[in-house]
This record gives sequence, structure tokens and C-alpha cells, in this order.
Amino acid sequence: KLTLGEIASKCNISASELCRSFKRAMHRTLFDYITDLRLRKSIELIDEGKSVTEAAQSSGFFDSSYYTKMFKRYMGRTPREYIKSKKD
Repeated sequence: KLTLGEIASKCNISASELCRSFKRAMHRTLFDYITDLRLRKSIELIDEGKSVTEAAQSSGFFDSSYYTKMFKRYMGRTPREYIKSKKD
């Protein structure tokens, strides 16, 4: 688990400045960026044959309903639908 405070501390800036600077440079929030990275990693793990639960937890998602919601927003389908489409 990452917290905003931990990331800001590593960068030696305040949490609010980190958020402002990141959004200015990347044109998206730090939270959106981290979620995107975690989802991409979970998809790699699923493609390697890991279970949905294992892929989610290994990627930093510890709430399965939240993971499914974010996965569907990102991929347009649930993790199970994604796996089924890969088999077809």
C-alpha cells in the first residue's frame, strides 16, 4: 500500500505540492496514474495465468469489488469477461 504522505515524504515535498506538480506535469492525478499502473500489472499477471484474486492483490488492490469496478472502467469488461475473451 502506498500513501500520498509516504510518496511526498520520499520526494521531500508536501502532499498538496506533490499532487499539484504531478497533475501539472502528467495531466492526470497521481491517484489515477497509480491505479493505471496497478491495473496494467494485474492484466499482465492474469495473462500469465494468475487468478483474478491473486493478480488483484499482487497489484495493490485489496478490495475485490473495487478492483472489479476499476478493471471494468479501464477495460470495458470485468476480469472474468476478460479471461473468457482471451480463451475464445
